[in-house]
Order: sequence, then structure tokens, then C-alpha cells
Amino acid sequence: MYMMSFFEVPKGVSKKLDYFRSRFFWQGDENKKKYRLAKWNILDQPKDQGGLGIQNLRIKKKALLSKWFYKLLTSNGTWKQLLRNKYLCSTPFSQIDGDRGTRIFCPSY
Repeated sequence: MYMMSFFEVPKGVSKKLDYFRSRFFWQGDENKKKYRLAKWNILDQPKDQGGLGIQNLRIKKKALLSKWFYKLLTSNGTWKQLLRNKYLCSTPFSQIDGDRGTRIFCPSY
């Protein structure tokens, strides 16, 4: 989870993680097969909505990345200055393209 708060996890990796998490509930042993009593999208809903409260990794990933973005916008510190100098140069946050923003490198760094 900690690494998910820093890096964008590819969709394929996220799907594979969901696959292994769902196998925990559905997979039987060699001789006996378990029945699927509910779909995975029902199991990962909150308990008050009828699910088991298993966290949806895609939503969790977006929330963790958003938390760092909020900290970058609201706080001051050495880490903020380092990231700004390395990735943003003199570009304000409002003009960053979402797809290119992670790949911009300042030539002077």
C-alpha cells in the first residue's frame, strides 16, 4: 500500500491483484470446488452497502495519490522544492498535462 501512494499502478497489475484476492474467497482444494456466492464487485463494496468491506484497490490508489498531490499544493518543505525543481521547472500546477506531467524533466537538474 505504501508504494501505491507514490506510484501509478498499471491496470494489469491492479487486475492481477484483484484476481489473487478473489481466489482467496472462491478457490477450493483439489478435490472439492467452492461455489461463488457473490460477485467480486459486490464483495469489495463497503459493509453498509452489503459488501464485505474489502477495499477497492483502484479507488484506494487514487485516494493515496491525491493525498500526496494535496500535500504538494498546501505544504512547504525541502521535498516540495526538490520535486518542483526536478519535474515542474517553472510550470505552474494548473498548466500541467496529466499524461505528460510525470515525464517532464528540467534540463538543468
